[in-house]
Amino acid sequence: MDLEQELRTEFLVFATSHMVNTIVKVSSSMDQSEQFGVLIVDDEPNIRSGLAKGLAAEADTIDTAADADDALVKFDLAKHPLVIVDVRLNCNMT
Repeated sequence: MDLEQELRTEFLVFATSHMVNTIVKVSSSMDQSEQFGVLIVDDEPNIRSGLAKGLAAEADTIDTAADADDALVKFDLAKHPLVIVDVRLNCNMT
């Protein structure tokens, strides 16, 4: 693994732990009858699956999307309270 890949992995672990803390705070303040769902949008499959695994214990449902079109469809279906989006996501919306 090269240095850039190591740094990306370390950042992902760091960011996931902070997201988990935030999710715990937000979900505990919600009405317990509500489902707490997370939508993860990233064009890199390893990022999507890594975040989903890291957040699995804290959310009732986790959906993932590889692009903006898929994310909009999934968001319209479930209205996730939390959406995590890659800021450098390639966006070719139709």
